[in-house]
Amino acid sequence: MFLTVLRRATTHARDALGQGQHPRLRSLIDERRPALVERRRAIRGARAEVREALESDPFDPDRPSRGLAVLRRETASSQAVLHESLVELARGMNAEQRRRLARLTVEDKGRSRRRPR
Repeated sequence: MFLTVLRRATTHARDALGQGQHPRLRSLIDERRPALVERRRAIRGARAEVREALESDPFDPDRPSRGLAVLRRETASSQAVLHESLVELARGMNAEQRRRLARLTVEDKGRSRRRPR
């Protein structure tokens, strides 16, 4: 599933950024794919540990706390790889391409907005 999401994001980025950036984008993703796959596995394992810790009986409150700390660390590590890729991609772009990249990657797309009451 993770690689499917990555492929979909690549296609969306290619469409938004233009064909000229696609080879660079593909290369950056291919270089980082092993690290991203490993990070995803670590995140999945950390989530499983938290779930097991929360469901265990008797409950040990330190166990899910430790699992959540691992989950935060692994999530941050995964984001670091993606963020490094973003900066590397932007390095070879002109101002308009970077504006499109910003809209594609860092703009709030309304997901966090609350509906009016």
